[in-house]
Amino acid sequence: MREMPILGEPQNIPRGDGNTGSYPAVHDMPAARDTKPMTEDERKKAEAELAAARDQQEAATNTVPPPKPPGK
Repeated sequence: MREMPILGEPQNIPRGDGNTGSYPAVHDMPAARDTKPMTEDERKKAEAELAAARDQQEAATNTVPPPKPPGK
């Protein structure tokens, strides 16, 4: 006669740390940001830096830039 297998978890599996990973609380909001929005001058400076970096990359890869959208 064959023995019945033992049901349940094997004894050699690693055990967790007891933390089952709960869902975050719905009403816990992140702290308010302590930074202010960019000023118009800061935004223009950032756009100019990004455009310069883009132009430098295009020159380095010899790619043709896409056409600018109308009105800009």
